[in-house]
Amino acid sequence: MGGLSGVQETWRNLAARERRVVVIGAAALSVMLVYALLWSPFVQSLEGARARVQAAVDAVTWMRSQAAEAKTLQAALGEGGKVALTGTLSAFIEEGARKGGLATVLKGVEPSGNDQVIVKLEQAPFHALVAWMIDLHAKGIDAVSASLERDKELGKVNARLVFARTGG
Repeated sequence: MGGLSGVQETWRNLAARERRVVVIGAAALSVMLVYALLWSPFVQSLEGARARVQAAVDAVTWMRSQAAEAKTLQAALGEGGKVALTGTLSAFIEEGARKGGLATVLKGVEPSGNDQVIVKLEQAPFHALVAWMIDLHAKGIDAVSASLERDKELGKVNARLVFARTGG
């Protein structure tokens, strides 16, 4: 208690004006500490949460617009849109990838047994890949196996797909 009595002694020795300055300074310091340690981090956290919610709302809006577009494409293609393939399945797949805007990300097309083709894509835009697969399905070619891995770039995937004719 020796330290506390020293503070009390110093407080008693201060003039009334000096005591007011110390009290006002302590109050100002308290307000600054509350702001810096409590209020400011709370406000920053709240702003971050609002930004994450807005990003999620934007993502849902985008997904809904893409779902509507996918349904429109699916309805437009229908089951009667299958075409007879000319040439090899590999050539047809490569041509479809070029038309679908995937030529630059197409890393390999290998024929496989049972009239199948293995396709490898790297950093493919996911929406373009799905649109291409819908187009192939409409032409009588389906993916019998698909392995997709999210790329570090947003909206891109690495894919290994096995396609086969389905009777068109």
